[in-house]
Amino acid sequence: MLEGTSVKPDNHSFPFVSIIIPCLNSKRTIVDCLTAIFKLNYPKEFFQVILVDNGSTDGTLNFIRDFDVRSFICPEMTISALRNHGAKNSKGSLLAFLDSDCVVPENWLRNAIILFRERGIGVVGCGYGLPQDAGWVLKAWYLPASESSKEVSFIPAGNMVVPRNIFDSIQGFDERLITGEDYDLCQRVRDKGYRIMASKLVQVVHLDSADSLFKFLKKERWYGKGMLPSFNRATFFNKTIIFCHLFGFCIIAIVLSLVFFSGFVFIASLILLIFILVISVTYRIFVKADYKDAKKFIPLMVLYFMYYLGRAYALADLYKEALKKYLESLKRKYEAGSE
Repeated sequence: MLEGTSVKPDNHSFPFVSIIIPCLNSKRTIVDCLTAIFKLNYPKEFFQVILVDNGSTDGTLNFIRDFDVRSFICPEMTISALRNHGAKNSKGSLLAFLDSDCVVPENWLRNAIILFRERGIGVVGCGYGLPQDAGWVLKAWYLPASESSKEVSFIPAGNMVVPRNIFDSIQGFDERLITGEDYDLCQRVRDKGYRIMASKLVQVVHLDSADSLFKFLKKERWYGKGMLPSFNRATFFNKTIIFCHLFGFCIIAIVLSLVFFSGFVFIASLILLIFILVISVTYRIFVKADYKDAKKFIPLMVLYFMYYLGRAYALADLYKEALKKYLESLKRKYEAGSE
C-alpha cells in the first residue's frame, strides 16, 4: 500500500501522457481545469492535453485559446465516443481521462505513475473530492477516500488513468453506452486479469457536482440510463438493479393503493420502501465508507430516496424505449409479410 500525499518517480521514468478531456458547455470550469493541469509537477514535454468538444454552444472553445491544447469538435457523440476519439488522436503511452469540471493536484500524474509500478495494475484513479463551497447534498453523499491505496471494482472515467496497450487491447470505451461506460471498461480490464487501484494520491476535486436535490435527482436519472447495459456482465441478482426495480414497484403500488383505497397494499409497499432505504444507508455508512459517520443517516435517507426515484425513472425510460423498438419491429415484420 502507498501512503502519504505525494511520491516522486525517478528522473528517467517520465512516460508520455495524453490527458483527454471531453466537454460540453464547460465555460464555467474549463479554465480552472486547464490551469491546474499546466501547473502539474510533471515535465510539460512529457504530456499533451486533448479536448474533445461535444458541440458546445456557450463559447467553451473561446476559453482554451491561452492554453497549449489540441481540440476537436465532435457533436452528437456519446461520452464514450468522445473519449475514444481523443485516445485515437493521442500519442501517449498512458491515457489520462479527466472531466472538464475537475481540478487536479500538482502531483496527480507523478503519483499515478508510481501506482502503476505495482504488478498487475490496469487502471488507476480515485473518486472525486469536494469543492470548498460544497453544500449538504454533496457532503452527505460524499465518501471520503481512504488514506491508503486499495483495490476497487471500478474507477470513475472523469479521473481515470489507463496504459494505452491495455486500453487498446479491450478496444476502449463501449460507444453504445450512454452512461456507465467507466464501470463497463473496468470490468473488461478485470476480465483481462488486471486490477483496478484507487488512491487518494490521485484524487481530483469535482467542481460542477449536483449540489441540490433537483440536480441530484436529474443526475441519477441520467446515470440510470446506462444502468442495465453497464451491468450486462453482472448477474441478474445484482443488488442495485433489484433495489431500483423494487423501489419503482413500491412507488407504483403506493400510488395505486391511494387511488383504490387499499390500506394493506399501502402499508406493505411503504414498509418495503423504507427497508430498501435503511439497508442502503446502513451499507453506505458502515460497510462501504472507510470513515463511519452515523450523523449522515437521515440526510442519506433523503438522498437515497431521490437516488432510487431517479433510477426508477430511468428504468421506466429504458423499458418504454425497448417496448417502442419491439413494436416497431413487429410492425415492420407485419408490413413485410403483407407485401
